[in-house]
Amino acid sequence: MSRRRLALALGLIVLLGAGWAGTAWYRSRLSVGTDDAYVEGTVAPVSAKVPGQVMEVLVRDNELVKAGQVVIRLDARDYRAKAEQARASVMMAERRFKVASARVGLGQEMAASQHTQAEAATVRAEAARRSAVSILEGSRAAAHARRAAMASLVADRDGAHALRDRTALDLARAE
Repeated sequence: MSRRRLALALGLIVLLGAGWAGTAWYRSRLSVGTDDAYVEGTVAPVSAKVPGQVMEVLVRDNELVKAGQVVIRLDARDYRAKAEQARASVMMAERRFKVASARVGLGQEMAASQHTQAEAATVRAEAARRSAVSILEGSRAAAHARRAAMASLVADRDGAHALRDRTALDLARAE
């Protein structure tokens, strides 16, 4: 009996070994495995131009894709919120621009008004200067006329003195 058991055990081991070998062979046809492998091939990196939450994947693993084919769909809510925020920022900037433009217009009007006032003040100052020069020249002319009158009076006095002295000499001679 021990030979029979040994043959049965050996047969069972052979049967199990054949079953395992068949299963291993079948699995090796479906997948490749190795501890030290190198694959030559072209690597095509896939990177997103924009970050976002993936809502839907439109391709399966190892599926061929063509250039320009949509691979995934992103959640658009974040982008809509950013777009609305950008629109609001643009509207605020436009309003600030309008306010600044109005201020610039007001500033230009004020500057033009101040310029006109400065020109009027310049004209008034020039007129006052001319008036002062005219008064000064009149005063100088009056002073010159008074000096001339004074010189004439001094000359008349000197002439009267000379006439008196001469008359006194004539009187002394006549006596």
